[in-house]
Amino acid sequence: MADNGARLRGTINRVVHAMRRRVGAAPAAPQFRGAFASYAEALAAVRPGALAGYNHAEVADISFEKMCQRTLWDYPVLFWLNRLLPNSTRLIDAGGHMGTKFRAFRDVLTLPSGFDWAVYDVPEIVKAGRSRAERDGLTGISFYDELAATPPADILLASGLLQYIDIPFADFVARLPRKPQHIILNKVATRDGPTVVTLEDFGAAEVPYQVRDHAAFIATLADMGYAIEDSWDIPTLSRTHPAFGASVSRGFYARLK
Repeated sequence: MADNGARLRGTINRVVHAMRRRVGAAPAAPQFRGAFASYAEALAAVRPGALAGYNHAEVADISFEKMCQRTLWDYPVLFWLNRLLPNSTRLIDAGGHMGTKFRAFRDVLTLPSGFDWAVYDVPEIVKAGRSRAERDGLTGISFYDELAATPPADILLASGLLQYIDIPFADFVARLPRKPQHIILNKVATRDGPTVVTLEDFGAAEVPYQVRDHAAFIATLADMGYAIEDSWDIPTLSRTHPAFGASVSRGFYARLK
């Protein structure tokens, strides 16, 4: 694991430098509004006339094609998946939308024979994802809209999920039928201070968006029984919010002790 960690750090450094060279500065931040103490408080503050939350058919297709493309911050995830997949039979892609990471990664990953890429998301997104996968003739992918219904998996992937879930991450993992041996997290919004929830404007909908207390989240993973083997920052997704200051987008690979 030490050799893998050293190689990963080298990979991450190259990715970070590439981000800075190619982007130069962070892109315009998505529209965020307000600062709230909880998911429920943020949800109650959704503007009149807007859909509340992510569980709507009208939201499913937003940025779908863009999300199916590989980005620079996907490469730390691919680094670990390439090492973990040969000894795995199933991955739970939590918050996997309509299978966007499966579509983005499948031509650069060698999936074992019979491997199941199981996507979990909210019911309306899953409904749209199943329909699109059937239409496109995708195989090796399955969809679930209940955590308890997902089959046991060796790997939990959550890329861009944690800011949107409405329960603590420890409770989320506890609802799975079995603790995964490996957890890969990406695009986790963090800050050096208490957790804050804001509202992200999707146009037709406003969605609560959680920015976690970085130190508290690290402690949570340890309390869950996971050791962080590697982590990385994503400079181009880090933001400054006028209500609560700077946030840093991060990724983690954690292994069950």
